[in-house]
Amino acid sequence: GESFVAPPLSRRAVAMLGVTEAVGAVAGLEFGVQLASAVEVGQPQEASWKAEFGPWHTGFWDTRPEPEIKWLPLLNEGDACGEKLQYPSWLEGTWEVAYKKQEVKFPKGWGFASTSMPGFGMASILRLPNVGNEPRARWSFVADGGGGVRADWESMLPSILQSFWDKAYVSTAPLKIPGVGWVLTYTSHLWDAPKGFLTERNVTSTWLGSDSFEEAQGFSSVEWIRQRDGLDAPDGVYDYKVLTALQRGSNGTVSGLLRVAGFLQPLDDAYIEANGEPVAVYDYSLDLKRPSRAA
Repeated sequence: GESFVAPPLSRRAVAMLGVTEAVGAVAGLEFGVQLASAVEVGQPQEASWKAEFGPWHTGFWDTRPEPEIKWLPLLNEGDACGEKLQYPSWLEGTWEVAYKKQEVKFPKGWGFASTSMPGFGMASILRLPNVGNEPRARWSFVADGGGGVRADWESMLPSILQSFWDKAYVSTAPLKIPGVGWVLTYTSHLWDAPKGFLTERNVTSTWLGSDSFEEAQGFSSVEWIRQRDGLDAPDGVYDYKVLTALQRGSNGTVSGLLRVAGFLQPLDDAYIEANGEPVAVYDYSLDLKRPSRAA
């Protein structure tokens, strides 16, 4: 399949992760899905992008190290709404995004999987609301007024949710609350509710941290998201890490990988044993193209 090379770590990411020197490039990605990294670091760190974008084992005799993904957020300064995360100028505008499931991994083993982990319940990860589905959604990127491009979360979050889950209904635009995040309100049918009875939920996505790096034809980013479901408070808190690598094609399309890692909460029985590592990782390949004029 088509291959691409994801960009190297930014200086800010290297410094905040405690890496003293970084050379080379992060990750060579070859679908389906396989990422090999060319990062060399003076002092290798478990939470480096080399580990996070690494390939999974393809068989019993595959002895390569598997990805070592850690929580370790790069804390944002006043960017709870994820608007300081910079995207390349060639992404500006609207895209039709086709999702295709590649891998679902449980790095700590099945014993750590639970109903409270991100991805188990519907919409417990708003960026992958129904793991296993392979929909088409709309992504939009807009100029930020300062020469950069940012994600239009106001349109993207509802589109992703309703594309993955056709029983979720969003009637109002998400509410942006500075210092808090984006609040998405939607209604859905609970499994034990009477037929036709819809329950309203207010789900808040808070960006705890983010970083990105752009090359001429490639882009990669990492986001740390804390999601809260007001209906399930004080439970209903989900921490997950979103890793995205995109490569610009010669024909105006874009291909890439979306990797979402879900982490446990302190109240979970296996939280200490998990040691800041994900209990579930979901990989999707992405194909982006401009929507047809008729769409």
